[in-house]
Amino acid sequence: MSRVPYEWLTGQHSKGVRCQFSEASFTPLEWALIVNAVAFVQKPIVHLTPGITGYFVHFSRRQNFVQTVGYVDGISGGEIIGWARKVGDPKALAEINIVAESGHIIPWKPTHYRPDVCNVCGEQGIFGFHVPISFLLNFGSIFSFFTIDGQELNNGRVEIPSDEGFEVGPVSVPECNFYLHIQKTMGTSVVNVIHNSLEKSRFLSIYPQFGLSVPQFIKLPLHQRRTLKLVVGHTSFGVGRYLGNRANYLTVVREPMARVRSHLMHILSDSGPTYNLCGVEYTVDEVVNNGLTDEFDNLQVRMIAGLYEGEIPLGEISLDDAKLAIHNVEQSFSYIGPLEKFRETAKTFLKRLDIAEQALPHLNEAKSQLVHKYQDTIERIDWDRVRKRHLPEIALYEYVCQKN
Repeated sequence: MSRVPYEWLTGQHSKGVRCQFSEASFTPLEWALIVNAVAFVQKPIVHLTPGITGYFVHFSRRQNFVQTVGYVDGISGGEIIGWARKVGDPKALAEINIVAESGHIIPWKPTHYRPDVCNVCGEQGIFGFHVPISFLLNFGSIFSFFTIDGQELNNGRVEIPSDEGFEVGPVSVPECNFYLHIQKTMGTSVVNVIHNSLEKSRFLSIYPQFGLSVPQFIKLPLHQRRTLKLVVGHTSFGVGRYLGNRANYLTVVREPMARVRSHLMHILSDSGPTYNLCGVEYTVDEVVNNGLTDEFDNLQVRMIAGLYEGEIPLGEISLDDAKLAIHNVEQSFSYIGPLEKFRETAKTFLKRLDIAEQALPHLNEAKSQLVHKYQDTIERIDWDRVRKRHLPEIALYEYVCQKN
């Protein structure tokens, strides 16, 4: 019996075809490709029905689909890296299938920003994928990378060498560190160290533009989420429940008024004295005085308690919410400390992340020389009013200081 032509598997055959074959006619990899097409390609591309002597397959042309393209860069360190993107739909994560020679099919998605790919294709999105070799070795040593449509990625066949010292690792890690990056708490410096210290297959970021959104994180294949050792980002307590294993939280807090001032200076130096909210222009002092964004309304309580604007409207955070945040700290955080003492405790923090002790760079600091021209805006801020609104956050901060 003849093999099934590759263009039939990918839905490129213009008229469709019907053929009969048996599983015994194929190698495990070839059979996996057929099952891959049946399981993942949108109907009516492939139909598989059992017959007396094997299976009948009908392949038909697929209409109106978003093409996925990509490339496997190869092995780097302890991971296989590459990129994949949906042409014309950069906000959507591409889906790929890693097919082992043994027949196992492992769905995977990109999780990292690839500026080189973005520059070439002229689109901004998350295109880079990283797969830990220790995870893959549970399924074999030879793998082929395919799009969800059955197209093999360029350079898509990878053989893990047996003489490079790679070892089989667990399919799932027992727990994952979840670093809540509260704005203006030296988090950009910490993330820079993380990027330079850990394999990208073992961590991901939840950030606007240069990271995943929370819905994208939740929709990653569960087995992929379970390989993670660290998640970082501007998100809140509770997102760790989507990991599929134990979440261990860490964060750094800052004296509330100092954090508000720092965020104010960042906005002024970055975009000037006006602020656009839902198409309406406000002055920055209006935003700060009235707490028109969660950054200026008990942000640290919101993130640690798991209460974003959707859960508690702006202006309604209370001392009870601060108590909830404290409860979460006592139950689920392995590290929380004030920024003002972070230079003293950074060694402990980095050790919890399995990162060697090192100096933290100063990054993403507001340029004070650019802020002087906005002095009138700063003088219009009612700091007594701002402080009163942040009493819950002050209570949380004082608790953290006593704890440390």
